[in-house]
Amino acid sequence: MQHCLKILMLFALLLSSDAISREVPELPKPKGSHFTVELFKIETPYPFDQNNFNQGSKAIEEMFTSEDSVVSAHPVMYAMIGEMVENDQTEKTLFPVDYNVVNGKPVPVNKLQHLGTRTRVTLNSATQTSATFHIDFHHQVLKRYETYKLGNRIEVEMPIFETRKVNTEVTQPLNSWIVVGGIESRDEGKLKTAYYIIRISKSGNNRRY
Repeated sequence: MQHCLKILMLFALLLSSDAISREVPELPKPKGSHFTVELFKIETPYPFDQNNFNQGSKAIEEMFTSEDSVVSAHPVMYAMIGEMVENDQTEKTLFPVDYNVVNGKPVPVNKLQHLGTRTRVTLNSATQTSATFHIDFHHQVLKRYETYKLGNRIEVEMPIFETRKVNTEVTQPLNSWIVVGGIESRDEGKLKTAYYIIRISKSGNNRRY
């Protein structure tokens, strides 16, 4: 009885490293790591418009520098070839996915749901100028509850989720950005769009913000 809306979106473009000036938290660097994986989130008060990406890096740079944008940096991750790194910003909560009727009363069948955003990046191979990596992006939010009837008298509330996923492999020049999705939501009735961007660079060679 769980309903999920799954939307696959992936937009890639190149963005100069000089376009961003932000403080980036950093995880401890393990020995033997050769590449850094950086993740940013940009929130804008505008609806998602794919035509903006036709302008390439200029449109993304304008979002970074706009006073209307909220930019947050996730901790820098370090990876070797063949290794998966994960940034998990989810909250794990039990929700009912079904109900059983026991002695005339509804008993929920609960399942653990991950609300929020989780990004996994696996570095498959790399050359001096590019990297091939797998992106597993998962974003899920609780949208609302709906009422369902069990039999003629019993009513239960079921959660309705919205889920967006990207699960794909890409080859991208080192030190350039790939933009994952464009997630629209409303905050106190106001529309906003969140963009998640990823960059892979050689450790020690990427520019600090």
